[in-house]
Amino acid sequence: MALNFYNFQVIPESQRRRSRRIHVDSKDQIILQIFEKVAGEDGVVDAFELQTLLQTCFRRDLGEYKFNLETCRSLLLLYDTDCSFCVEFDEFSKLWKDLKAWYGIFKKYDTDKSFDMNKRELNRALKEVPDFNITQKTIDIYARRFANKNGCVDLDDFLQIIARTKCLIRSFERQMSRRGSVGRNPEARFSLEAYLQACIVT
Repeated sequence: MALNFYNFQVIPESQRRRSRRIHVDSKDQIILQIFEKVAGEDGVVDAFELQTLLQTCFRRDLGEYKFNLETCRSLLLLYDTDCSFCVEFDEFSKLWKDLKAWYGIFKKYDTDKSFDMNKRELNRALKEVPDFNITQKTIDIYARRFANKNGCVDLDDFLQIIARTKCLIRSFERQMSRRGSVGRNPEARFSLEAYLQACIVT
C-alpha cells in the first residue's frame, strides 16, 4: 500500500532550507522531500502543516475528506519530544512511517471500503497495531466514545485512538519507572499537575 505523493515535487538542492543539512538513507529520501515541502522557514512541521499534508496525500483515496486538526495535534504530540508542538525531521520520519502502517491496518479491516469501521472491525484493527496492548474493555469504551451516529469509527478517530493511547501509556510508564513499580499490575502515581499535563498532551 502506498500513499499518494503526486503533488510533491523534488526540491532543487539550492532551494532547500534548514533540512538540507540532514543526511538520510536513500530509502528515506521521499520522506525528506515531503518534509521539506511542508515545513516552514523554521524547518519544522506543525499541526496545520500536517493537516495540509494529509489532505493532499490521501486525496486520491479519500477525495475531499478533511482531516480533523485535533487528529494532527495528537499525532504530532506522540512524536514531539520537547513539547514544542511541532516536529523536526527525525520526529517527522517516525511519524510518517507509523502513519503509513496504521493507515494500512485501517484499510485492511475496513472490509466494505466505507472509510469507517464498525465495532468488530475496530476490535480486530486495534489488536494488530504494534505495541498497543490494551484490554478488550478499553477497546469497547473507545468504540462507544468515538462512534459516529451509525456506531462506526472513521479514519480520523482511529488515528486519534492510537495516538492518544500511546501518549497516555508513555506518560504512565515514565511515572511508573520513577517509582520502580513492577509486576503484572504496575502502578504509577501522578500529582494533579502531572496528571493534567499528561492528559493535555494527548
